[in-house]
Amino acid sequence: KYGLKTTAGMAFDIMFLPGGYIDDVLSIAGRRIWNYRAVYSKYFNVDLAGKELHHWIPQQYRYLFKNIKGLSIDDPWNLIPLDKKSHDILTNEWRVWSKVHPNPTIGEVIDKVAETISKYK
Repeated sequence: KYGLKTTAGMAFDIMFLPGGYIDDVLSIAGRRIWNYRAVYSKYFNVDLAGKELHHWIPQQYRYLFKNIKGLSIDDPWNLIPLDKKSHDILTNEWRVWSKVHPNPTIGEVIDKVAETISKYK
């Protein structure tokens, strides 16, 4: 469990998965990556047919969180299943936000995550 804070000082706790998902790690060009759909489906025991997974912390901000030991933005805590229309709306909201915030801090991204969670969860 990691405690992060938004720029407004709001606590943002993140829980991490225990190990054991080796079968769900892919190797592409020597780089190991999660098959996050398989991990999410297995972790929550859900069928994701007809759903798209949205990253609460968008993948484009992976670089901001890469030095936080044990954190993977592809872990289930950072994913939400959505229908295509809802996923497109949320993705577009992030596109607009990223144009206004071209070089955000971790705190600014977490603030936006908190805002989107309150709107869409």
